[in-house]
Amino acid sequence: MRVARVMLVAVVCLLMVSGVAWAEAGKKAKKPRAEGKKPKAPLTVEEMWDQVDTNKDGTVELSELLALKALKGDEARAKKLLEAWDANKDGKVTKEEFKEYVAKQEEARKKMFSKLDTNGDGVLTVDELKGLKHLGGDEAKAKAMLEHLDDNKDGKVTVEEFARVRNLLQAPAQTRGARKQK
Repeated sequence: MRVARVMLVAVVCLLMVSGVAWAEAGKKAKKPRAEGKKPKAPLTVEEMWDQVDTNKDGTVELSELLALKALKGDEARAKKLLEAWDANKDGKVTKEEFKEYVAKQEEARKKMFSKLDTNGDGVLTVDELKGLKHLGGDEAKAKAMLEHLDDNKDGKVTVEEFARVRNLLQAPAQTRGARKQK
């Protein structure tokens, strides 16, 4: 009876180990980056402009934003973007207005960086990124954000990496002045 129990425990352990091995084998492995291959650089302002000025007439209008795949025809979101980008409120965005908007967003991110860089060393770590309200102190989310922002993949986020505008199709956050006016 004792031998049978030991055999049963051994078989159960073997099944558990093989089950874990099969589960691990079934997971998608991250592709290792080719040796010497640099990470993909973020888009420049010019490249971003080329993506949104789809008809290449030098301005961006609501119809062009609605046609973008990323917006999926979301008119409310497209109108918010157009409103944020259109400095003179004429219903279309020029390249200069677009560049000005991007520059303001980068400046706002630099200010946020200095608040998050609690030890003042000029780089953000996972612990400092956990301080972002929308991450709620979640370490896994902070690590994911660090990976996303860390362009050179050195494990730290510099002010330049943090300030770079990556997603222009995200509705801009309200500034304090805009909130007070409402």
